[in-house]
Amino acid sequence: MISAVGGLAGEYEMPVKGRIDLSSNFCEFRPAHFHGGIDIRTGGKEGRKIYSPVDGYVWRIKYSYTGYGKGLYLKDSDGRIFVFGHLSQLSDRLEKIVKDYQYQNEVYSFDNLYGPDSITVAKGELIAYSGQSGFGAPHIHFEIRDADNRPLNPLTNGFAVPDEVPPEVEKIGFIYADTCSVFPNGDRRYSLRPDRDRSGNVYTLAEPVALDASFGISLLAWDRIRPRGPRLNIYKAALYIDDYLYYEVVYESYDYAETRMVDLNFDYFHAVKDKDYWYPLFIDEGMNFSGNNSLYSRGGIFEIDGPIDYGMHHARVELFDAADNKAEIKFDFIMLPPDNLFSAIWVNDTTCYVESNREPDYPDIAEIVFREATGKGRWREIPPGRVDTKFGRSYQLNLPSGRAMPEVIKIDIIGESGWIKTDQYVIVKNNPEINLSFKYSLIDGGILFEMSSNRRAVLPPEIEIVYDDGYSVRIPVRAIDVSRFAAFYKESRIQSRIVRFDLFNSGDEFPYDIKNVNILHAVPNMIDESRLDYDNIQVAFRGDSFYSSSFFEVKREAGSFREQQSIVGNVYTLYPETIPLAGELRLSFKGDDSERRLGVYRLNDKGRWVWRESVRSRGMITVNSHLMGTFALLKDTESPRVKKIYPPDGKTVFTARPEIRCEITENLSGIENHENIQVYLDGVWLIPEYDPETELMKTCPPEKIADGRHNLKIIVSDRAGNSGTVQTHFFVNTKKN
Repeated sequence: MISAVGGLAGEYEMPVKGRIDLSSNFCEFRPAHFHGGIDIRTGGKEGRKIYSPVDGYVWRIKYSYTGYGKGLYLKDSDGRIFVFGHLSQLSDRLEKIVKDYQYQNEVYSFDNLYGPDSITVAKGELIAYSGQSGFGAPHIHFEIRDADNRPLNPLTNGFAVPDEVPPEVEKIGFIYADTCSVFPNGDRRYSLRPDRDRSGNVYTLAEPVALDASFGISLLAWDRIRPRGPRLNIYKAALYIDDYLYYEVVYESYDYAETRMVDLNFDYFHAVKDKDYWYPLFIDEGMNFSGNNSLYSRGGIFEIDGPIDYGMHHARVELFDAADNKAEIKFDFIMLPPDNLFSAIWVNDTTCYVESNREPDYPDIAEIVFREATGKGRWREIPPGRVDTKFGRSYQLNLPSGRAMPEVIKIDIIGESGWIKTDQYVIVKNNPEINLSFKYSLIDGGILFEMSSNRRAVLPPEIEIVYDDGYSVRIPVRAIDVSRFAAFYKESRIQSRIVRFDLFNSGDEFPYDIKNVNILHAVPNMIDESRLDYDNIQVAFRGDSFYSSSFFEVKREAGSFREQQSIVGNVYTLYPETIPLAGELRLSFKGDDSERRLGVYRLNDKGRWVWRESVRSRGMITVNSHLMGTFALLKDTESPRVKKIYPPDGKTVFTARPEIRCEITENLSGIENHENIQVYLDGVWLIPEYDPETELMKTCPPEKIADGRHNLKIIVSDRAGNSGTVQTHFFVNTKKN
């Protein structure tokens, strides 16, 4: 059920009366910043009363078309700050102060600070009403900050709500943290769905996970304050391996200087790609968040420092919410050597020795299973009569000849505790007439390759990476199955640009396929700025633009986009979008810098072009971006449109203070602030309240107006300088009423 709170005993009162339900929690993921408070649901409606939680004063009032919309900030005697956002209006007393200022200065947007003796408020006093100004559906955004303006978790700082629901875990993930390894699925990430016990508080994995490189653990988890309620951020997570605390994070407070650490405290790859919010349980390179803690050199990454780290390990993760409800996930993992445990040696066409590469034999191996497949692609276990055991962990495989001979053999290792590892695929019949294909993607600062063949059994191909200075390197390739292969490459030292990938069939001297690419490399310790000129775009970056060593690419996009007729030149993508930026990149497009209607835009996740503030000089239009993504130069030639004006032109209304409203639509450069909307009634300026999401503008005369004709004038402009004016009139007749 929804939490019922009528006020808590102690220093503070809840800002709303009655039932409390949350739609967002403290420190949840937002692009490039933590969510600084909690969001209180209002049932999709505006107008819920908000009361002062303390005796204090109005410290700040900020109005804007975006962000928090109408925002109110209070301070108490200890200097703590209480923030309320997305309001519809303030209390009558405060609303008069706001409107007097707006009319005196003919502004809608403002940001004013007030002293302790200017506007005092009492605990429990009505101060505002909920709304949906700024961004988002109707709700109340509420924050508490300390005297140094550091956001604090409201649920642990005087504004707790009843909550008996423990955190929930959907998946546990494993992420390789070295420079070359991939999982058996060919990816750098591998996830499992755990089992949940009857209590609902404990999760387990049925079998140990086999791993063969340094790795980190991540969780897809959340909290709720009521069953089946909205998914919320957890309060605390702690990772233990072999009963040692490897990593801990607590979302109690943060400093605004570290708010961008949200991109590392959540797995940015999943946040951007899937809108899923995974918790990496390790301190990634570049992370500097005060809520994180680890005593280990790589901050929770499990590293292989020697033979002692091989073998079985026990792990658990404890999750807590702000009400101290606890959930726990327990699992085992086994660390295996990175290379194959067995090697295959052919004696003749039908006899193969399989020998252990480890002396003494690797512990915990319960069984070695050999499987074979013919051209039909069906795996079957090799009959025991064709497998001879020699000297402990050495085997002799006796294969049939002729048409019964298999094309490939698979060696599966089964551990005593239930783990399974496909050690390798052994090609019996290689197919020389093959059709190889490959593709690549940029992930985790490196390059992931996927290769496949049209024939079932082929030897692993080879990938060569070629730099613009002539340096080249071949990288190891892992078999995913007999016709699919994967490889990963990450390099933290070379700053040269990668210009080509060559794919070689096994043993060939000349490449089977070539891909020309344009991949740049950012190294955090690089001092000088690097630039790339590509077609009509220039990209500039520094080492501090990225948190860690990262490959990224500039691609020219084909196909059509929204507002295609407005695009000037080519469309470019800074790829991948799934890598967070520590600083900014500078993008410069060649264009007429005197043409104000020409601007640089970025494509958002809804497929809409978003205007970027630019600098114009020497035939270039330049923007700074803290996001990767798709960019283009667009020309906005259309003025904003004003529609559905009320009161309608020439019509009569029967009130002396009619609400004036209209729809204002702007497709490209957008409406920035109140300076873009001017409303005059009989030559007198009116306050233009505008919601960019609903595209609704509304206003009202400050005083009653006389019966008779009244002239309305609306002037609207966009960021590109396009402007339009609409003039109408209406009549007022109060005598009829």
